[in-house]
Amino acid sequence: MVCPCGCSDAIQLSMIQGQRPRWTLTERNMRCPTLAPSIDRTVGCKSHFFLRRGKIQWCT
Repeated sequence: MVCPCGCSDAIQLSMIQGQRPRWTLTERNMRCPTLAPSIDRTVGCKSHFFLRRGKIQWCT
């Protein structure tokens, strides 16, 4: 996915069981994805956010 902060960096998240960290993707009606846990970038823009029901929720 592309970072939603506007920096245009690509974010790669592992969804492979047995790997850590690992994210889970769920969808409602194929239009409202939710990722868990939050995405906390430790490099680049250092954004921290949740993707819940298709919307970005920024952590402050």
